[in-house]
Amino acid sequence: MVAGAAAHPAQGAVGVNTSDATAILREHVDAGLEALSVTRGPVGNSQETWFVTARSPDGVAHELVVRRTAPAGVLAWTDRERELAVLRALAGRGLPVPAALAVGVAERSFLVMERLPGSPPGRLSPEDRTALGRELGTWLARLHALDPRELGLATEASAADATLAQVHHYEQLYRSARAGAVPLLGALLADPLVARVVDAAG
Repeated sequence: MVAGAAAHPAQGAVGVNTSDATAILREHVDAGLEALSVTRGPVGNSQETWFVTARSPDGVAHELVVRRTAPAGVLAWTDRERELAVLRALAGRGLPVPAALAVGVAERSFLVMERLPGSPPGRLSPEDRTALGRELGTWLARLHALDPRELGLATEASAADATLAQVHHYEQLYRSARAGAVPLLGALLADPLVARVVDAAG
């Protein structure tokens, strides 16, 4: 999710308003917090992303994010508790991850985290976009160098098997949800090609 992006006010019963956000924060984060404003993020909408400005009793403002599971979509199957565990495991590993504060359910599962400073890449100069791409590559390399077992995130599956399972999952979503054929994407998801890439990486 991109912190610092322009956002629009929450509207309608399906949204999250300040009363909803205050109830979430007081129950799951800090009983003294009060939500002053809530806006829906314009990006990161594979899940619902709500930017919350809250205030504690001492007057200190807190910039937070409530990330709620979308009712449908390609990532509706993902798990906020698992996301919380991954974010906490990555804390202090030299990656720009927010502090994950809590999970709960408000109509649907949600995760509360701190909001990191930043701005949308689209507002950057070409030089800054190039620098951001290089920085992102460095972060990805650092992420892939970590051992899931040391992070407490290991599964019984090998890295290759887990990668293939993930790709196959997205292939099923592509086959079932596509409005029309996308030949390049279909080719990229094809089993022989994926297997060769995984074998080369492993």
